[in-house]
Amino acid sequence: MQLRPHIQNHELSAENYRRRELKYNLDISLFERLCSSGVRSTTNEPMEFPFAQLNVQRRMRPDIADLVRRPLYPTLKDHSDVEEYPEVPGMYDHLYWLDHVHPEAGAGDSDIKGTSHSNEYEVQMVKALVAHLTKQGCYKDGELAVLTPYLGQLRRLRNEFRNMFSVRLSEKDQEEVDIMDEADIEIEPSPSPCIERLALTQCVRIATVSLDFVLKLTS
Repeated sequence: MQLRPHIQNHELSAENYRRRELKYNLDISLFERLCSSGVRSTTNEPMEFPFAQLNVQRRMRPDIADLVRRPLYPTLKDHSDVEEYPEVPGMYDHLYWLDHVHPEAGAGDSDIKGTSHSNEYEVQMVKALVAHLTKQGCYKDGELAVLTPYLGQLRRLRNEFRNMFSVRLSEKDQEEVDIMDEADIEIEPSPSPCIERLALTQCVRIATVSLDFVLKLTS
C-alpha cells in the first residue's frame, strides 16, 4: 500500500473524527483512493481497480506483528525469517507496554495544531531508555531510532538528546521543526550546545510517524 502523504493541518486529515462533514482527506494517497473509492469507465459504469494484498510479512517479530494481525489482518502470516531474529541487546522482552497518568503539555496555536503535542514524562523515559541501550556497546551509527506521532514531541526529544548524542532527523522533519523553532510554538529555553558529544557510533535517529504509517508497513 502506498504510504499516506503527510499534512500539517489535522483538520484536513482523514482521521479527524470531530468534523466529519469535511471530506478533504488530504492525507489519503491516490493509490488508496483508487482501491477504496473505485473508478468509472468512459461509459460511466463502475469499474474495479485491480490490486493485491500481501499476506506474508518479513519485517516484524511475531509478537509485534500480532499488534496489527489480531485487530486488522487476521490472515497475515509470518515468514520463517522473522522467527530467527537475534535477541535485542539490553532488553529482556521484545515488546513492552507503558501505562502512565502524566498528561500531555498540549498543542500550539498554529496551523500545526493537532501534531504538536508533547509529554515531558515520556521524553525523559525515552531519554533514559536510549542511554541504557547505548551502554550495551553493540549498537552502531543510526541503529537506534525513536519514533513519535507528534512533531512537538520530536522537538522535545531533539532538545534533550542533542546534549548526549549526535541526533539525526529526516529532511522533512528538520524543515517542520525549524518552522516550530522560528514560530516559538512551545515556550521553552533551548539548551545550550554541548561542547563534548559522544562518538558518532552513538548517533540516534528521531522521526515522526503516524499510526497509519505503521499499519501500512504490514500491507
